[in-house]
Amino acid sequence: MKVTFYHKYDSLAASYRYRFQQFFPYLEEDGIQIKTHSFFSNEDLKQIFSHKRKALSLIGNYIQRAQALYEDSSDLRVVYMDALPYIPYALEKALLKEPYVLDLDDAIFLKYQRYFFLKNKFPRLFKRAKRILAGSSFIYDEVKKYTDKVVYAPTVVDLDYYSSQKKEVGAPLTVGWMGSPSTSWFLKFLQPLFEEMSDFRFLIIGADNNLNLGNVKNLELRPWSEEREREDLLEFDIGIMPLENDLWSRGKCGFKLLQYMACGIPVIASPVGANLKIVEHGENGFLASSLEDWKKSFEYYKAYPEKILSMGKRGRKKVEEEFSLQVWAPRVKDFILS
Repeated sequence: MKVTFYHKYDSLAASYRYRFQQFFPYLEEDGIQIKTHSFFSNEDLKQIFSHKRKALSLIGNYIQRAQALYEDSSDLRVVYMDALPYIPYALEKALLKEPYVLDLDDAIFLKYQRYFFLKNKFPRLFKRAKRILAGSSFIYDEVKKYTDKVVYAPTVVDLDYYSSQKKEVGAPLTVGWMGSPSTSWFLKFLQPLFEEMSDFRFLIIGADNNLNLGNVKNLELRPWSEEREREDLLEFDIGIMPLENDLWSRGKCGFKLLQYMACGIPVIASPVGANLKIVEHGENGFLASSLEDWKKSFEYYKAYPEKILSMGKRGRKKVEEEFSLQVWAPRVKDFILS
């Protein structure tokens, strides 16, 4: 059996590695022949993140994707979001052959509803799909309004990859964030609090180059590196994930939290979307809405640093039992192939 995976990005993007790539060995062990096609290359992604990508260059990306879809002779296609981003349904229907599986790890289909020529695209794609994989409960509930072919398939992490665990607490405590440039702007909400917290260290990895957090002391902005990813994470004493409470954020899958917790790092997160399912308040981390809630959570960790390791261990156990590749790979394989 031949399966082609269509993703928006290539291997530099976490969504490619964690929604697609890490499942390939489990499919290949069953004799599945895998082919991939990325709308944006890694070089394209670097240009996008550095704000150097020109709109005209998108034409080539669309031509390459359209050609790949037209020439596709595989038995099944697995499509991240949609095959032709921001292109009306009629053209995608003409090029995207059936059967296909859709994979959704954010609520982009809700953004499409703002545009007259796109608002019905995803509902129609849902109806033609063999199956839809929903990365969060929020996405599942939204897609369920259109079809019963949706299944819950959270973003998960490989326990073997995150085998190293937090073993000691730093002084001062390091508050860490790891993510992509597009999500780093959520950190602006915490800037006033960060500026007050002179007795903490702040390590921000992968943020937008234009992000300005003002007069925060002990702040280090570091580019994301696949080679250093695990080493960087283990510098964190507390992992954070601030979000806005909007439709877009409610569709997020809580991936940052899973990375932190897999390394035995306790967390503080906004009580939005998948975060509510991942964080057990007071057990493996804290949920914080207001700046005052965030401040109290930071102060708790500072007052009881011994809790950092014990709460981190409970977070690791949560990931092992509910959000690990080892648990979910057989299920996802079945979702795709059955």
